[in-house]
Amino acid sequence: MPEVRWLWGGGTETVLREDGVRFRLDVRQVMFSAGNVSERIRMGRISRPGETVVDLFAGIGYFSLPIALHSKPERVVACEANPVAFHYLEDNIAGNRAGAVEARFGDCRAVAPDGVADRVVMGHFDADRYLDVAFRAARHRVTIHFHALLRGPDQGTGTVSDLLRREGQRAGFSLSDAQVRIVKSYRPHVRHVVADATFVWAETKDICSR
Repeated sequence: MPEVRWLWGGGTETVLREDGVRFRLDVRQVMFSAGNVSERIRMGRISRPGETVVDLFAGIGYFSLPIALHSKPERVVACEANPVAFHYLEDNIAGNRAGAVEARFGDCRAVAPDGVADRVVMGHFDADRYLDVAFRAARHRVTIHFHALLRGPDQGTGTVSDLLRREGQRAGFSLSDAQVRIVKSYRPHVRHVVADATFVWAETKDICSR
C-alpha cells in the first residue's frame, strides 16, 4: 500500500469513474493502481457473453466489474479475503448494478467454485501460489489471466509460459496458447506482466464430468 497523508477535506473515501465503471474506495485502506488502467479497460472487453468468470483476487472489483459491465458474461464469481476490500466490492457491485457478479468473502482456496470457469482472473503478484485453485475452478477448456513480476534482464516472458505449462500439466491440462504482455514498469528492472493462457483438459477422464 502507498503511504497516504490526509491534508484537508472530509476524509479519504472517494469515487473514481473509469471507462463507465464506478469504483468507490478509501485510498488509505485499499489499493488502486492508476498504472493498470489499460489492463482494466482491456479486460472489460476480453470475455464473451455466456461465459462464467472466476476472479480469485477481486479486490474492490478492479477486473470483475469491467468484465461484467462490458463483456456481459453469464456469471462472475468474485473472491476477496480482505474485509475492507470486500465491503467496497459489494458496494461497487450494487452501485454499478452489476447483477452478474457474485461476491464471495474469504480465501479463494476456500470459497472459489470448482469446475465452472471458462475464464480465471489472477490479478495478484503471488498468483503462482494459487494456480492449483485456478485449475480446480476450470472447465475442460479455460483461459487464465495470470499476473506476475519479471525481475532483471535475464528473466524473460518465456519464464511465465514455462511455469504455466508445467503447472498445467501437473493439474492435467495442456497449454494450447500463451500470450504474455507487459502491463507497466513496476520499479527499476522489474516489469509487471500478464499472460493470457488457454488450457485444455488433457487427462483421459470424462470431460463431461468437469
